[in-house]
Amino acid sequence: MKTGSVNEQNLLYADSVAETECRLIKSALFGTELSFLPDTDWSAVYKELYSQTIESIPAELLSKLPIDIPLRMEWKKSCLWRISNFYQILQAQSEMVRILKNENIDFVILKGTAAAMYYPCPQYRTMGDIDFLVDPDQFDKAYEILIANGFVDTEGEFGRHKNLTKYGCEFEMHKYFSLQGASGELKQLDRLIFYGIREAETAEIDGNEFPVLPRLQNGLTLLQHIKHHLRRSLGMRQILDWMLFVDKCLDDEFWEEKFRVEAERAGLEKLAVNVTRMCQIYLGLGEEITWCNGADDELCRELFNHVIICGNMGGKRTDSLQKAFDYKGGPVEMLKNLQKNGKNSWKALEKFPFLVVFAWLYQLCHYIKSAFKHHISPLKLIKYSKFESETLDMFGQLGCPDDIVGN
Repeated sequence: MKTGSVNEQNLLYADSVAETECRLIKSALFGTELSFLPDTDWSAVYKELYSQTIESIPAELLSKLPIDIPLRMEWKKSCLWRISNFYQILQAQSEMVRILKNENIDFVILKGTAAAMYYPCPQYRTMGDIDFLVDPDQFDKAYEILIANGFVDTEGEFGRHKNLTKYGCEFEMHKYFSLQGASGELKQLDRLIFYGIREAETAEIDGNEFPVLPRLQNGLTLLQHIKHHLRRSLGMRQILDWMLFVDKCLDDEFWEEKFRVEAERAGLEKLAVNVTRMCQIYLGLGEEITWCNGADDELCRELFNHVIICGNMGGKRTDSLQKAFDYKGGPVEMLKNLQKNGKNSWKALEKFPFLVVFAWLYQLCHYIKSAFKHHISPLKLIKYSKFESETLDMFGQLGCPDDIVGN
């Protein structure tokens, strides 16, 4: 059994919750020796893993954990639901694959099973909707075929994809993958991804085959997915997807020969290096991967902290805090932000427009009220403000200064 090389003192939190979460992930995914502290709050560990939608990852380890029967049963029940949902989605995806393949449509699965295939037990990876990317020249034809076969368009207004439903599952039929931002990533990365559709490979889980991008493009989509959610909704699941891709596909040779240059062109090289090093420090990724040695370990610590705070898809962050402290230029910009939001939300200004000069004060009081509602202390607000400022610096150091939020 492989033994982890991470110095436990490097872990982020002094309490045992995040430390135990990391130990469980390392043991479940890489077979490191399972150990935990005697004062571990297992209920809190389960809650944290659940908030990240990764509580099923250590499913095989549950019998070895010193947890009481009610918690064990709740944890197992959640794992069984995740597994059931996985196979429901896999079956629905297989039917969609069959329909499009029969009509000679070129397409690939994105994320989802195209990430789960790297896991030791794919069925323990939590699934959401089914994302797939169709050759641009065949997009309209593919859409008509699916509608003719009982898929329902939910008529969401998304320029990037069509939302469809069938078999109790949601499908996102993508016109393109990346998001158009200041870096020009759309033009560069999507051209490479579209080329990858024509070179699609066949993957398989439990006898169910599906087309996926070649490893170069598939890795870039997983990395770009992290960038999509970096600012507000990054979770551990997206990190684990990337880590297991790196473990299976991105050794030093492939990085130097092909991946690095394409990551650099897409503005993703710094992100790749630091996320990968973070996975080595905290989550058990092997040290034999050396292409990430140039990462800043302090930056990796900040990134890990950001992932823990965000939770899965931003579920652990409150809108009130995001609105209060989503600014880029210190106190002056914060005041401008308060004034702007106050002018937009203070209904009394319709009758008493002369009060507009106090809009910032109204908005500040509104945020304070929200903080009390969410049981957030003033001290925590101050700390969060400082953290947000540091986080903006972190985005820049990761090569992701532009505010692109994906789905």
